[in-house]
Amino acid sequence: MAKILDTYYFDRERAMEVALQQNRVQIAKEYTVPQLCYYDGEPFVNPPRTLINVPFESIVDFFINTGMRFPAHYEGKDRETMNMGSIFSEVFPPIENIRNESAKCNAGVLSKLKPDFINDRPWRIVFTMSIFTEVWQYCIENVVEEFQKLGFNVKIIQEKDDLHRVDNCILLKSIAEFKPHIIFMISHTPFKFIHPDIYFVSWWQDITPDLRESDKIAWRDKDFIFAQTFTTDKILERTGAKNIMRQGIGVNTDCYRVRPDIKRERKVVFVGSSYINMFNANPGCSGDDDILKVLDELLAVGLPITMDIAEDLGKTYNITPHYIFEKYASYLVRERVIEWLCQRKDIKVEIYGRFWDLNPIVKPFFKGEIPYGEAVAKVYNEAMYGISAVPINITIQRVIEMASCGSIPVLYDCRHIAEKPHWDNECLFFRSKEELYACFDKVPAGNPEDVGKADSYESFAKKITSMIEEREGVLLNP
Repeated sequence: MAKILDTYYFDRERAMEVALQQNRVQIAKEYTVPQLCYYDGEPFVNPPRTLINVPFESIVDFFINTGMRFPAHYEGKDRETMNMGSIFSEVFPPIENIRNESAKCNAGVLSKLKPDFINDRPWRIVFTMSIFTEVWQYCIENVVEEFQKLGFNVKIIQEKDDLHRVDNCILLKSIAEFKPHIIFMISHTPFKFIHPDIYFVSWWQDITPDLRESDKIAWRDKDFIFAQTFTTDKILERTGAKNIMRQGIGVNTDCYRVRPDIKRERKVVFVGSSYINMFNANPGCSGDDDILKVLDELLAVGLPITMDIAEDLGKTYNITPHYIFEKYASYLVRERVIEWLCQRKDIKVEIYGRFWDLNPIVKPFFKGEIPYGEAVAKVYNEAMYGISAVPINITIQRVIEMASCGSIPVLYDCRHIAEKPHWDNECLFFRSKEELYACFDKVPAGNPEDVGKADSYESFAKKITSMIEEREGVLLNP
């Protein structure tokens, strides 16, 4: 079957025919978007949203200015239009060059935009995110809400919808026009070209390929660097980062709260995707099978996965111990724990997320994807227990969400390596299948809802604000 691509059609009827098929284009391992069908000729009346009229003579002007994805293929209807289509390979590189020059121009503007924290209020903070990164998207939205409450002027830059993209041309133009005092991005290195007095908040939730492969990064004096876990600290420090601060993912307590109107059942739920695709997508090594075997043997007998073990495996196969956790342990712990859970017969089990239909043990219990927010909160309010299967961290987003909703957190026990707080009295812990099953006959001594107060977006926004106030010697709201 031919790969589906965004396409320019010289035959308008053919373009309509394909648009009505509602095909989807793969833009990442986990994401597909509607196929764009551009076409030459007269425009249709009330066309499908993916059917875009761009007369051939208007191609250059349209694509220089649009935020929509470019066509990756063209389809002619005769010899003449096939010859016209061959011009595409000559037209689009100059279009990209023009957009790149626009980006460079706005980078130059940003290098001269000195923010005024005294006379130019309210302070402006710009956030960038993608509609295709679900967790990051909702994190940003929650942080934005807290900055707005504090009185900031806020702008979010993201794709207009699933037909659009945000390239450097669009991104830097939007930032320059907003003239920010602060730029806030998740898992992104600071822009080298911005004015030294603009603050750049870099909140690392994932170890990106750029970070993993960087030896040195030109960190600035006014970069605020936050990391979700201590394993990320080590990689950041290798690039020259200093004064790394901790910030876990919080929750919106207006959404994630105990709902007395929802009946709670004796059941256990897991909300999260299988990491099978992530495991396959991340680069491996010659010892993939051996590493998984070692980790699997530890899980089978309930022994902890320690940093010493990760270091030994790393030395053997010439990879970092942090990558042992990132690629191998994260995948395998989650996969095995959810398999154990689905083999328990005396308690109702529900699994939500993605890719669990690929696991035959889990598939009968798989309920499909669930939208973030109220739907997840409802699931946790309905369940007596919630599961987390992470090999290196305790206070992750899902744990805070389930605890805030009154569902007892049942956690894979990584307290030997995870940073405190460990919530020993507020959660239940296991390392083996037998210990997992025993949890479903217990309740913790403490109140799980206390876990939900661990990392709030409100405190995060206030911390950043107070740090800037102290550095600038001026209050946001004097």
